[in-house]
Amino acid sequence: MWPAFDADKVEELKVTGRTGRYAQEEGQGWTAVDKKDTKVKANVVEQTLDILARLEAHHYVADVKGDLKEYGLEKPAWKIEVQAPTGKRELWIGAMEDKSKRPYATIAGSGTVFVLDEVDKHYPGTAAVLLRRR
Repeated sequence: MWPAFDADKVEELKVTGRTGRYAQEEGQGWTAVDKKDTKVKANVVEQTLDILARLEAHHYVADVKGDLKEYGLEKPAWKIEVQAPTGKRELWIGAMEDKSKRPYATIAGSGTVFVLDEVDKHYPGTAAVLLRRR
């Protein structure tokens, strides 16, 4: 699904969503790309990277060429790009699965649609805000 990576070696994290936030590692810390004067909470970025490094699917709903529109992924609520030494990864997060707190997701360009585990259960604290649809 999502190849594992070392969260400590990530070169860049780009989160595009309703808040339009971007964060990029620059030297010794994290900065906002779109607003250089905005203070980025490094612990939130690090917690998010740790979650993304261990991300697993709860279950699959479409193995090949899933209807992205049906799962809220044609225009995803969130796009998360991770640039690691092993390559770039892009995760799209869409609508919530019916009667659950599990979001539909896809790896950009894969056509595969899967459901992530419950947001509140495995994405504690401020990192949950990243994946929670509002």
